[in-house]
Amino acid sequence: MWRDTKRTPKIAWIDASAFIPVFVMLVHIRLWTFEVSVVSVGFFTVLAKFGITPAVLYRKIRHKVCGRVRYARPWWYWKRFGLPKY
Repeated sequence: MWRDTKRTPKIAWIDASAFIPVFVMLVHIRLWTFEVSVVSVGFFTVLAKFGITPAVLYRKIRHKVCGRVRYARPWWYWKRFGLPKY
């Protein structure tokens, strides 16, 4: 039983975090929030069919934005001390 603690909770076959817009809709009931929640659950359903969870999607987007190279020093270090002399 303890092996199942890492698995993400699912409602049907969809990741439970995809239903967060539905819970927002329950607090703020309007037609546009209903439409946004239906579209978002549909979007995450399509992603679930391809085997992509919201966490994996977030990591993929972050990888595209940040790029392939991650520097060990922050930007302010290079601004203050300059580039290293090799």
